[in-house]
Amino acid sequence: MPRFISPNDRLIFIDATRGGAMGLVLLSHFGIIYFAVPGTAGSGLRDAVAWVTMVASPTFTIISGLLLGFLCTTKQERLEQLREKLWDRGLFLLTVGRALILGAHLLFRGTFRWIFITDACGVSMLTGAYLAGRLTARKKLALCAAAYMVSWAAIAWWHPHATWARYVSEGLFGSLGPKVYEHSFPLVPWFSIYLASSVIGERLGRMYLDGRLHDVPRVLRLGGLTAVTAACAMSGTAKLVRHVFDIVPQDDAVLSVLFGVHQKLPPSPAYVLFFGGIGILMLSGFCSAEQRHPNGGALKLASLIGRNSLFVFILQFYVYYVALDRMTLPRSVPWPIYLIASWAFIIAATFAFDRRGFNRFISVGFPRLQHRVAGLAAACLPFLTISH
Repeated sequence: MPRFISPNDRLIFIDATRGGAMGLVLLSHFGIIYFAVPGTAGSGLRDAVAWVTMVASPTFTIISGLLLGFLCTTKQERLEQLREKLWDRGLFLLTVGRALILGAHLLFRGTFRWIFITDACGVSMLTGAYLAGRLTARKKLALCAAAYMVSWAAIAWWHPHATWARYVSEGLFGSLGPKVYEHSFPLVPWFSIYLASSVIGERLGRMYLDGRLHDVPRVLRLGGLTAVTAACAMSGTAKLVRHVFDIVPQDDAVLSVLFGVHQKLPPSPAYVLFFGGIGILMLSGFCSAEQRHPNGGALKLASLIGRNSLFVFILQFYVYYVALDRMTLPRSVPWPIYLIASWAFIIAATFAFDRRGFNRFISVGFPRLQHRVAGLAAACLPFLTISH
């Protein structure tokens, strides 16, 4: 019987999928910096790299939500402990993690106007942990559908003029017009993807408890293919409507945004289904690989990167956005050599990080912090009480 859960209580195939998605992140950010220099490669190659690596963001979000639903189903007796762990990780992403990532971006662009995918994940973890065990699957799907529709309604009809309101609007829902952020992952639509993915995780959790592990790859594969097919159908329908009804430019722009698989920020329905579906197919592939070859070298390497994904995510910004951006590389050397060299450095650093167990430092000590805050409040209460 396949292991699926390692002795340290980690889901191996999920770690491996996260590691595969992180490989796409490395390729994406290498391409952003390297191909920006004139004379390095044609725009076609740069655009192809950007398009292929769009799989990474929805895959990370889906995996995070799926893991929430899976663990809430299989570890119900430890729900409060799981909730505290998610709050701890979410707070770390929004504080220490954000500060480290922002440091690289300040060196890269010199501005604080960023909302990272880790910010969206952090907010989703905090909210998802609170909702864990409190909502049924149907209520979760209704909530995420409402949140997603509200975000697109705000994009369409809320166009504030005040600068502070534009920051709020774009940060929460996204914008299709002039941006106030250098780059931003709007919180509400990405949270809706996270919450919907937790329902998938609950389904997989029930399959695990029922001893139907062998069916997991098939179910994931069916779900991924259905999502990709739906996205292609949406895109094809939009093109047909343009042709048949001779759509005017402004309406064509609406069709391109909502039904275009390239619309990432904010994420269109077609984008979520197409690239999210590919991410689910990746998950299915790693799940099958674990069933057949649980000790395979590729699976081990991918899971190493996956279980240390936050460390890799932070490190690669300094490798690409800081170091590579400042290097003058000989153009006589083929660019894949530079990419492989950067990967080798990051993998070596990750191996050392993992071997020393430094993942234990990715924490704000939430349970202890919670007790200290409660103790401080109890100590201050007598001084705040006004007696009459």
